Amino acid sequence: MEGAGRASGDDGVDHDSSAEANHAFHQSEPAVIVLRQLDPAEEEVARTLGAGPFTTFRRVILPALAPAIAVGALQTFARAVGEFGSVVIVSGNLPHRTMTAPIHIFGAIESGEPHAAAAVSVVLVAVSVALFIFAEHRLRERSA
Repeated sequence: MEGAGRASGDDGVDHDSSAEANHAFHQSEPAVIVLRQLDPAEEEVARTLGAGPFTTFRRVILPALAPAIAVGALQTFARAVGEFGSVVIVSGNLPHRTMTAPIHIFGAIESGEPHAAAAVSVVLVAVSVALFIFAEHRLRERSA
Protein backbone atom coordinates (compact mmCIF):
# COMPACT_ATOMS: atom_id res chain seq x y z
CA MET A 1 0.00 0.00 0.00
CA GLU A 2 1.38 3.38 -0.99
CA GLY A 3 0.33 6.50 0.90
CA ALA A 4 1.58 10.01 1.45
CA GLY A 5 5.31 9.88 2.15
CA ARG A 6 5.57 6.19 1.34
CA ALA A 7 7.01 4.58 -1.74
CA SER A 8 7.49 0.96 -2.57
CA GLY A 9 11.09 0.36 -3.59
CA ASP A 10 12.46 -2.09 -6.12
CA ASP A 11 13.41 -4.28 -3.18
CA GLY A 12 9.73 -4.68 -2.18
CA VAL A 13 10.16 -2.63 1.01
CA ASP A 14 8.03 0.43 1.78
CA HIS A 15 10.27 3.44 2.40
CA ASP A 16 8.87 6.17 4.66
CA SER A 17 10.07 9.70 3.83
CA SER A 18 7.94 11.14 6.65
CA ALA A 19 10.22 9.40 9.17
CA GLU A 20 13.21 11.06 7.53
CA ALA A 21 11.48 14.47 7.61
CA ASN A 22 10.61 13.99 11.29
CA HIS A 23 14.23 13.16 12.04
CA ALA A 24 15.44 16.29 10.24
CA PHE A 25 12.84 18.46 11.99
CA HIS A 26 14.19 17.57 15.42
CA GLN A 27 17.64 18.80 14.41
CA SER A 28 16.22 22.34 14.18
CA GLU A 29 15.18 22.39 17.83
CA PRO A 30 18.06 24.66 19.03
CA ALA A 31 16.96 27.38 16.57
CA VAL A 32 13.34 27.13 17.75
CA ILE A 33 14.42 27.59 21.38
CA VAL A 34 16.44 30.70 20.47
CA LEU A 35 13.54 32.14 18.47
CA ARG A 36 11.28 31.79 21.51
CA GLN A 37 13.82 33.65 23.65
CA LEU A 38 14.41 36.45 21.12
CA ASP A 39 13.18 39.81 22.41
CA PRO A 40 10.69 41.40 19.96
CA ALA A 41 11.76 44.82 21.26
CA GLU A 42 15.12 44.40 19.48
CA GLU A 43 13.34 44.01 16.14
CA GLU A 44 11.14 47.01 16.94
CA VAL A 45 14.19 49.14 17.73
CA ALA A 46 15.77 48.18 14.41
CA ARG A 47 12.59 49.15 12.56
CA THR A 48 12.37 52.42 14.51
CA LEU A 49 15.92 53.22 13.42
CA GLY A 50 14.90 52.75 9.78
CA ALA A 51 16.03 49.20 9.11
CA GLY A 52 13.99 47.26 6.58
CA PRO A 53 12.85 43.66 7.08
CA PHE A 54 15.94 42.15 5.42
CA THR A 55 18.36 44.36 7.36
CA THR A 56 16.53 43.57 10.61
CA PHE A 57 16.82 39.86 9.86
CA ARG A 58 20.47 40.12 8.85
CA ARG A 59 21.61 42.39 11.71
CA VAL A 60 19.32 41.39 14.62
CA ILE A 61 17.77 37.96 14.17
CA LEU A 62 20.50 36.07 12.28
CA PRO A 63 23.32 36.92 14.74
CA ALA A 64 21.12 35.65 17.60
CA LEU A 65 20.38 32.46 15.66
CA ALA A 66 23.95 31.82 14.48
CA PRO A 67 25.05 29.70 17.50
CA ALA A 68 21.85 27.63 17.36
CA ILE A 69 22.25 27.13 13.61
CA ALA A 70 25.86 26.02 14.18
CA VAL A 71 24.82 23.58 16.92
CA GLY A 72 22.04 22.18 14.73
CA ALA A 73 24.43 21.77 11.81
CA LEU A 74 26.99 20.01 14.01
CA GLN A 75 24.33 17.70 15.45
CA THR A 76 23.07 16.91 11.98
CA PHE A 77 26.58 16.21 10.73
CA ALA A 78 27.39 14.02 13.74
CA ARG A 79 24.23 12.00 13.31
CA ALA A 80 24.72 11.70 9.55
CA VAL A 81 28.22 10.32 10.06
CA GLY A 82 26.87 7.60 12.32
CA GLU A 83 23.69 6.81 10.42
CA PHE A 84 24.00 3.39 8.90
CA GLY A 85 21.12 1.30 10.09
CA SER A 86 18.46 3.97 9.79
CA VAL A 87 19.43 4.80 6.20
CA VAL A 88 19.36 1.14 5.24
CA ILE A 89 16.11 0.40 7.10
CA VAL A 90 14.10 3.63 6.79
CA SER A 91 15.00 4.88 3.33
CA GLY A 92 16.46 1.70 1.92
CA ASN A 93 19.89 1.01 0.54
CA LEU A 94 19.15 2.02 -3.02
CA PRO A 95 22.35 2.01 -5.11
CA HIS A 96 23.47 5.50 -6.18
CA ARG A 97 20.48 7.10 -4.38
CA THR A 98 20.91 6.68 -0.60
CA MET A 99 24.67 6.72 -0.14
CA THR A 100 26.16 7.97 3.10
CA ALA A 101 29.75 7.75 4.27
CA PRO A 102 29.08 4.83 6.65
CA ILE A 103 27.42 2.88 3.83
CA HIS A 104 30.36 3.73 1.56
CA ILE A 105 32.78 2.50 4.23
CA PHE A 106 30.76 -0.70 4.68
CA GLY A 107 30.76 -1.27 0.91
CA ALA A 108 34.51 -0.69 0.71
CA ILE A 109 35.15 -3.22 3.47
CA GLU A 110 32.82 -5.74 1.84
CA SER A 111 34.61 -5.19 -1.50
CA GLY A 112 37.98 -5.95 0.04
CA GLU A 113 39.20 -2.34 0.01
CA PRO A 114 40.06 -1.68 3.66
CA HIS A 115 42.44 1.15 2.76
CA ALA A 116 39.64 3.08 1.03
CA ALA A 117 37.38 2.51 4.03
CA ALA A 118 40.10 3.69 6.40
CA ALA A 119 40.75 6.79 4.29
CA VAL A 120 37.09 7.83 4.35
CA SER A 121 36.94 7.11 8.10
CA VAL A 122 39.99 9.27 8.78
CA VAL A 123 38.50 12.13 6.74
CA LEU A 124 35.22 11.88 8.68
CA VAL A 125 37.01 11.91 12.03
CA ALA A 126 39.22 14.83 11.00
CA VAL A 127 36.28 16.90 9.77
CA SER A 128 34.28 16.10 12.93
CA VAL A 129 37.14 17.06 15.25
CA ALA A 130 37.86 20.24 13.28
CA LEU A 131 34.19 21.29 13.40
CA PHE A 132 33.90 20.70 17.13
CA ILE A 133 37.16 22.57 17.82
CA PHE A 134 35.91 25.45 15.68
CA ALA A 135 32.55 25.48 17.49
CA GLU A 136 34.26 25.44 20.89
CA HIS A 137 36.55 28.28 19.83
CA ARG A 138 33.57 30.36 18.63
CA LEU A 139 31.65 29.74 21.86
CA ARG A 140 34.62 30.82 23.98
CA GLU A 141 35.09 33.87 21.75
CA ARG A 142 31.46 34.89 22.23
CA SER A 143 31.50 34.41 26.01
CA ALA A 144 34.70 36.43 26.49
